[in-house]
Amino acid sequence: MCAQQTTADITGRPVLIRGAYVLTMDDEQPDLPMGDILIRDGAIAEVASRIEAVDAMVIEGEGRVAMPGFIDTHWHLWFVLFRGIVDDLPDTSWFATKARMGPFVRAEDQEAAVQLSLVEALSTGITTVHNWAHNIGGPADAEANVRARAGIPLRMHFSYGTPSTHPGLSPKQAATVMRHAGKALDEPMDLSEVAALRDRWTDPLLTFGVGLRGPARSTASVWEREFAQARELSLPIAMHCAGTLDEVEWIRQIELLAAVNALGPDLLLAHCNRITADERELLAAHGVHVSMNPLNEVRYALAAPQLSELLDAGVSASFSIDSTAVLPASPFETMRTAYGLERVRTGRIVAPRTLLRLATAGGARALGLADRVGSIRKGKRADLVLLRLDRPGTIGTGDPAERIVHCGQPSDVETVIVDGRILKGAGTPSASDVARIVANAGAAQGRVLERAGRSKEDVARIVATVAR
Repeated sequence: MCAQQTTADITGRPVLIRGAYVLTMDDEQPDLPMGDILIRDGAIAEVASRIEAVDAMVIEGEGRVAMPGFIDTHWHLWFVLFRGIVDDLPDTSWFATKARMGPFVRAEDQEAAVQLSLVEALSTGITTVHNWAHNIGGPADAEANVRARAGIPLRMHFSYGTPSTHPGLSPKQAATVMRHAGKALDEPMDLSEVAALRDRWTDPLLTFGVGLRGPARSTASVWEREFAQARELSLPIAMHCAGTLDEVEWIRQIELLAAVNALGPDLLLAHCNRITADERELLAAHGVHVSMNPLNEVRYALAAPQLSELLDAGVSASFSIDSTAVLPASPFETMRTAYGLERVRTGRIVAPRTLLRLATAGGARALGLADRVGSIRKGKRADLVLLRLDRPGTIGTGDPAERIVHCGQPSDVETVIVDGRILKGAGTPSASDVARIVANAGAAQGRVLERAGRSKEDVARIVATVAR
């Protein structure tokens, strides 16, 4: 396993974080400028100014902030296989690459890609990922995605999704793309496969849902059937919505969903950059969640997230990466980009603590995990990070939230704890295991390229570059 067992893991001893600035992100538990956190049996047992626990393993918190781990609510982990291949040109853009290369990705390739993405997440302080797997060709692909986290046991919400198309394509163009993926445009997903997967994997750190194509990417008979079946099986739904001008020029998905009473608190929409005030009111009234992707929107010049409008309307919002094929897995850059876009777009100053809440508690709420994680409070599961604020780039005074949002870097993440287990700390994960995971991902990329018709010499060069 990648995350080597620490002494606390082997002996079952409690863990005591001593003397950190405790930034709780919780309405019931106030911050502690100098506080302790006791972790026992994977849960937060106590939060106080001073805790005595003679049997505990102590982690020194001086010069550090202890805060909830970051929670990402929209990440296509498998797509990292196309890092260095996908770019901004028409023939090699995100959607063109996905349509052309997705059918050549097999289960073992997805497993290697997901492991690489999980290592990236761990390194940046992300403790929960939403693995939105939108290239599942069958049960073997889904099993591989879930199995991948055995070596990097972060908390994961897995959304089972079939190959899909760009929402700006006409139905005829979309049908052509789906045929290339071995699917029919009007072929509904077999959601019983997802329920069976959920029944086989009973790990409490795993939750399951579905990534549905919705009205913009499937026919009415398909998406209505899939929504109904997902709810019959108690599977939360994730769906892309109103991210591009192409989409909203021909379809208003939120209005269509509202017309058939398909909006609800089990629905998470990604993007929503181009929704109307009436649509925001619908989302708020029905408890629908929105995942904002500021780095992705900037990279592809789509549209800035409607941060102020969503907050003002009372919509449940969170942040996400989308894909590390073209972006860094950095919640710090995500928050800063959201802040900067909002300043330019509206002139509004969004408080650092608001941004941190969106990146932690907001993510937990969106994934149905708010009762377990997302804030620091007695009784919640211990998904925590310790950030160094005594380094050249972060040393200072005042509210630490200001420095975390505007100055923090992944390199400031010193310790990552998930469900009470230390996954990043002294010697974890080991360099040799990370190197193995990187090499496996490089080999997977090579296999996919070769299947897609790239020359063996070209593939060898790419794989060698990745390995270095």
